[in-house]
Amino acid sequence: MGLGRGMYGIVEQIVQVYISGKELYMPSCPTGGDLFMRLSSIKKTLRPGVFVVALPKFLTRVALHSAANLTNMSGKGDYARLPEETDSFLHGDEPTVKRPLWFLIAIGYLAMTVVNVSIFCYQIRHSILPKIFKPHYTYVNGDWPQELIVPDKYGSMNEITTQFNDSAQWEDILSPDARALWETTLPPKGRGYLKLGGHKELFGVTMYHQLHCLVRLRAVIAGENEDMGHVKHCFNYLRQGILYTADITLEDGRSTTEKGPLGETKSVVRSGYDVEHKCRDSTPVWNYLNEKWMQDFPVHDIMDHAAEYGQA
Repeated sequence: MGLGRGMYGIVEQIVQVYISGKELYMPSCPTGGDLFMRLSSIKKTLRPGVFVVALPKFLTRVALHSAANLTNMSGKGDYARLPEETDSFLHGDEPTVKRPLWFLIAIGYLAMTVVNVSIFCYQIRHSILPKIFKPHYTYVNGDWPQELIVPDKYGSMNEITTQFNDSAQWEDILSPDARALWETTLPPKGRGYLKLGGHKELFGVTMYHQLHCLVRLRAVIAGENEDMGHVKHCFNYLRQGILYTADITLEDGRSTTEKGPLGETKSVVRSGYDVEHKCRDSTPVWNYLNEKWMQDFPVHDIMDHAAEYGQA
């Protein structure tokens, strides 16, 4: 009975140590008292649920301290808390869990692996697979690509930078040599047309359609052609091409002086020249259209075809 009562007192002291953080006083075997009443009064000081969770730890400590009491039932002993015996634990706070270093390294490695695999799959989808499995078009009933597909052997339309500049030969649109000069802007073979697909459907390329319109406008201004109906189409076609391409390169305004029709000097702002623009190299398209036309029409009269389709 003495040992049992001593254990009851130790339980009460252990609970108080958990609550207050003070040293545990190891009394000699006390007399009297009821374990149920003591534990009930202690339970009221703890939050609901904590008492039940902590009780096994208390009983473990009881066994340890009871063994010490068997040796010295009347002395005071120093009591050192275990690492997990903290006030925050007794009042229901979750203990801080420290992850080992290898666990953090594994998580980081896994994240890097996921990122690398995602990048690799993206490159396969957008760079490798399109070259291996090229789409097949019939070029009939709308089944064709939005832009002309130029075979790799003719080169790539790489992005280049170029400057707009004054070109006297292109500005003198009324000279006797102007017609021949402007005709060189169109491919000599097919003049911007080609046939594609198994049914050899006829297609034009927008860039050369726009250049064709400039050739026709120059001819009308120079009095070489009076097809005003076609001129109206060309003005509207070029308007849309300029607006929808939307080149928003900044051009610095430069003031310069010019002589007016009566010989007077006036100040004007001229901009747009010597400014770099981002463009695409059109040389592969030129080469491809010329060769493609010769393959499809080896003995065809170029100018007859051009006249038929309004390209003369």
